[in-house]
Amino acid sequence: MPTGFAYGVYTILAKFDPTDVAKFAVANTNTQELTIGVVPNVSLFPFTGNPYAAGSAITFSAIVEQTDLAEPLTGSVDFLVSGTNVKLGSVLAVNATPVLNGLMYTFTSTNTAGLALGSQSIIARYNQDSGSYATTASSTQDLTVTGFNSTISMGVTPATTITYGTKINLSATVASAGSALPFSNGTVTFYEGSKVLGTPVPVTQGSMTASANNLLLTGGTHTLDAGYSGDGVSYNPSTSTPINVVVNPASTTMTLAAPSPVKLGMDTTFVSTLSTATFGAGIAGLTGQVVYTIRINGAAPVTIGTVSLVKTGTSTYTATLSYRPPTTGDYSISARYTGDTNFAVAAGTITQAFRVNRVVVQRFYAIAPGTGSFIQLFSTTTNTQMAILRPLGASYTGGFRVNTTGDVTGDGVADLVFTPKTGSYVRIVDGRTLNNIGGFYAFTPSFGLPVNITTGDVNGDFRDDIIVAPGGSGAAPTVKVFNGANLSQVLWSKLAYASTFLGGVTLATADVNNDGRADVITGPMNGGPANVRVFNGINGNLLKSFVVAAYGSSFSGGIFVAANVAANTGAVEIITSVNKGLPQVVVTNYSTLATRASFYAFSSTYQGGCRITVADTNGDGIKELLVGVGPNAGPLVARYNSNYQRIDQFFAFGPAETLSYNSGLFLG
Repeated sequence: MPTGFAYGVYTILAKFDPTDVAKFAVANTNTQELTIGVVPNVSLFPFTGNPYAAGSAITFSAIVEQTDLAEPLTGSVDFLVSGTNVKLGSVLAVNATPVLNGLMYTFTSTNTAGLALGSQSIIARYNQDSGSYATTASSTQDLTVTGFNSTISMGVTPATTITYGTKINLSATVASAGSALPFSNGTVTFYEGSKVLGTPVPVTQGSMTASANNLLLTGGTHTLDAGYSGDGVSYNPSTSTPINVVVNPASTTMTLAAPSPVKLGMDTTFVSTLSTATFGAGIAGLTGQVVYTIRINGAAPVTIGTVSLVKTGTSTYTATLSYRPPTTGDYSISARYTGDTNFAVAAGTITQAFRVNRVVVQRFYAIAPGTGSFIQLFSTTTNTQMAILRPLGASYTGGFRVNTTGDVTGDGVADLVFTPKTGSYVRIVDGRTLNNIGGFYAFTPSFGLPVNITTGDVNGDFRDDIIVAPGGSGAAPTVKVFNGANLSQVLWSKLAYASTFLGGVTLATADVNNDGRADVITGPMNGGPANVRVFNGINGNLLKSFVVAAYGSSFSGGIFVAANVAANTGAVEIITSVNKGLPQVVVTNYSTLATRASFYAFSSTYQGGCRITVADTNGDGIKELLVGVGPNAGPLVARYNSNYQRIDQFFAFGPAETLSYNSGLFLG
């Protein structure tokens, strides 16, 4: 023992005390404790009841032996968890039991407070006394505390089978499996497998419930459970019984747009539009693809493309495919959304029919006088005279009705179809060679009126059919459709107006219902209101009947009809002109019946009416409107662009022979 020091604990430091305080300052070191005393022997007894259930009483015993029999033991003994300051109990020397050369310190706890569940090392520590003995710790003894089982139950709302986008709430309740000991604390964690849902929720003795709300699960089956961490002092961890939550894909709707008809050699575009009512914060958008398959003329379907979705709105997506049909015919395009984890297939496969028509080259359009022997052909590229035909010879002077839009022969070039003033014989001139290739009687050889004509493919055989009707007053308003491939066959025949109407019928064709077939448009030629009627080309059923209001309620002058497809919108437009009276032209949107244009083609002082047709006159692929005068005027033709603005006007015929050409013009 150092000389001059009594037993005890001392705080030691080193101090620098300079002799030259002008240069050096006084400085102290850090402190260290120095214990001077005798070291006793401290022995902790093993725990005979090991392991102990949580909450059990535990007896701690230690013997402290004197190592200097002249010095008595006066210090206390603390029982601690090794390596911590957790004191489990303390015994004063006066309460210890004397034993040979020492004291036995014994302490019995009322429970396991201060001890964690599981195995831990315990020490007995003799504390520095006022005498000779220094603080000394025993070797460790293992002590194990076993916890009681806990239970945890979990619930799911609103249901265990939901649709994607529906958020769920999870709740859990922790309880004892049989012990009356109170819970200390712990956390509840919700899981899907090893994935934590939300964040762990602390629970305490006063509230052993937990929840995780507004959880969004992806589509599919999810196995969920809840785990209690245990409180570490009384209760073991526990896991709830798993619950399967089935998340069904959210519904989608799909529409398919397929233009019809389509011209062979041209690209067409199919657009599938998908939408869903399931969207919002945190909700995934639609993924997946649209698979397009096509069936051509009844053959087996073939996949032509798989297109990923593109988001176009808050809850709308599109998949667009460009396609060039390889041949003419009847097509059906089908679109199927494959769906994804969260969104269902949209009502199966959607199918739209469309038709691919041949491209018919119209080399010319025709103008014929109301009286005369010839038909004059004009180039659709340059609008210049291309040929003059006298199909019935120079001695015939009765004039003609003409049409040049239909490919009756099926060779891809539009042919000239015409009728004379009487006799109802319809003749066909090949558009490629200008050779006469035959004809047929529209009515009877003795039919004493002109015959109005138009053409269009109404039966879908890729050859234009010929439509006829009386072209003057005195016959019932019968419309006949002759098969262009078999001119002896009448596809259908019906009265366009009441049988008592005898004023003749003007004709045009257009595909108004997008079925790829020509529909028949009629107008009363002489007398009556401007009642346009449109008949289904396939069967002759009436599709629409309307009166052109722009002519006024008292109008009874008869009308000519033509039809065009607007270049910018694709809308079918029905064009009408006055047969007798002011030379007024009216353009009507077929779908809405709105008036797009109304104008006088010639001077308002002229009262002879006007006749109309549409044809491409400059080779740009867009048809212009041609308006010819009626009787009692020179052979004047006005030309209008697709917006119905006048381009120019010209005389169809020059001075010739002895004819005055004042009987009006027929264009087609």
